[in-house]
Amino acid sequence: MTEKVTIAHIQHNFVDVIEDTRDSSPTENTFFINVNSSPNEITEHVITVNSSEPFFSCSLDDQFKKLEANKFEAKLNGENFKFNTSVKDWTTASSNTSWTAVDVIQKPQTRYLLGDSVGNIKVFNENYDLEREFENIHSSDITSAKFFPSSEVILSASSDMQLKILSIEDGSNPRTLIGHTSSVTGSVIVGRGRNVISSSKDGTIRLWECGSGSNIHTFTRRENPSDGVNSISLRSESGSNCVIESDNKNLEYETSGKTIFGGHTSGVITVFDIFSKQQLLQLPSEFMSSCTSICTDPKEYNHVVAGYENGTIAIWDIRYPNSCISKAIIKDRTPINTLLYENDMILTSTGCDTSLSMDVAPDSKKIDTNNPTFFVSNDTDVSSFASFTNKKGIHNLIAVGRFGFCAGYQL
Repeated sequence: MTEKVTIAHIQHNFVDVIEDTRDSSPTENTFFINVNSSPNEITEHVITVNSSEPFFSCSLDDQFKKLEANKFEAKLNGENFKFNTSVKDWTTASSNTSWTAVDVIQKPQTRYLLGDSVGNIKVFNENYDLEREFENIHSSDITSAKFFPSSEVILSASSDMQLKILSIEDGSNPRTLIGHTSSVTGSVIVGRGRNVISSSKDGTIRLWECGSGSNIHTFTRRENPSDGVNSISLRSESGSNCVIESDNKNLEYETSGKTIFGGHTSGVITVFDIFSKQQLLQLPSEFMSSCTSICTDPKEYNHVVAGYENGTIAIWDIRYPNSCISKAIIKDRTPINTLLYENDMILTSTGCDTSLSMDVAPDSKKIDTNNPTFFVSNDTDVSSFASFTNKKGIHNLIAVGRFGFCAGYQL
């Protein structure tokens, strides 16, 4: 049985309404929450803000309360919803920029990396001051942007079929990785960064050596080599950072013990051993829908989470590959834009206005669709997430998307 998530949208400036009511006598002391009970049915719930207890009043069957800083909870018609407001908002209101990729690195220094829909890349420091800009470095949208572990070098990927290695220090482009014949859809950095991996709509997953820019190996789905790859995720066995020379005498660093998952246009998920170059497994197209996003948790060796074009999110156990072990529909027939899976939590964005997190039961891996937490924005199309733990040990999320949207949330 596929569980469905009931979607709720809260008035994006509701915190301003709350603060204005408590500080003065505002002309407006209400805000709304719209609940999508079905694709064609929206119910509006009005919450009234009072200057004294009870601070919130609503209809007899509804409740609203503040849980902690930036986190709120509503019970509406017997259903539970949580809302997480941003702790940082770097959105430029007049911006025509559409951010399409984001990454964060904490060591040796905090930096943010953003790519946009027209091929530009920007690097910001901890205070969100611009450190480096690569204008028109690609001729099309940035589909992936990653920091190398040094934090001084970037790997960018684009729909222009290229990947580029970029220096933050001097703004140079020492290597361009060429070989894909269609849009590059994703990239990952292997270990310390001597090797990188990319995916493409041309059906290939490619292993590269950065020093020479050479394509060491090309992986394709055995049953259909032209089946486009929309997303990839790297999984590592613990302690697998040895350096071994492969049979073709091209040096591969830290590829032993690592596997790559590829989400295909057909809906199939392939699993390859990077070192042996073998296709280990194929997860079926259970939903007859394109796999748009895929993610693994470094702490979860046997499980992978996939998002699909029809709005489904599924958890697979690679030990039992015939069928997924848990699934949920976020918005029926609305593609999953992006996914993160970590700390028994799925974070996802779908369509043009919905981003949320859902808990996953540690043992059964059942997705909890009854207590979703929605990330509050001005109904923004979120294209990419990046998570990190700050110096205080607080887990954070950066979300980016259309109209210059860039916001930080505490998880």
